[in-house]
Amino acid sequence: MGGDDGAKGLPARNELHLLRKVFHAFNGLMFATVYYVAGYWLSIRLILALAVFSWFLEAARLGPLPQLNQLLIRLTGGIMRASEVTRPSGICFFATGVLVTGLLFSQRTTTLAILYLGLGDPFASAVGILVGPSIPALRMPNGKSLAGTAAAWALNVCVTLLYLGPEMAGVLPLAVLGGLVGALTELAMPGPVRPKFVDDNFNIPIASGIALHLLSAVLLDEP
Repeated sequence: MGGDDGAKGLPARNELHLLRKVFHAFNGLMFATVYYVAGYWLSIRLILALAVFSWFLEAARLGPLPQLNQLLIRLTGGIMRASEVTRPSGICFFATGVLVTGLLFSQRTTTLAILYLGLGDPFASAVGILVGPSIPALRMPNGKSLAGTAAAWALNVCVTLLYLGPEMAGVLPLAVLGGLVGALTELAMPGPVRPKFVDDNFNIPIASGIALHLLSAVLLDEP
């Protein structure tokens, strides 16, 4: 089976693909819960193991084992995109982005960055796909919609306030500015066609982590 044949019937990046978005949100909540509950070192080890395993699996299916690629397409076709038949899947970038963020930043910052990725990113995509076509003025050159960006920003703000508590001093500007960085990082990504190793699952948690780390140092007096 060739790459194009394997992609037949699979959704493109700019399609709603609701099951994929639910899976993405589940991953975000799962990663955030594991990181919050299991503690730093155990979480890092688990995420490192997942990242290594997922990249090993991708290298095998996209390289010397096309039969493995066919098997995975059959098993995971409900959550797979057409572009992932011939390029690494999102879970590799997701695990790697979370791993790098966890190594660089505090538990609080990492947990929020994971939630921005897991919840804000698919929400931006869903709103952009559903609402964007009806408001052409909000459509950006890369095909994304500012409607999706606004939705992700609002959700990121709510997630931050719920996680940190709205009564904490400095939390509102941190939520507004940190959530905006997460939403703008998603907006800045290339459209439906992008380079093989460029993925928002990697960029969003790291960019969000940097912003939240700096904002926490300024607004909360603790990074």
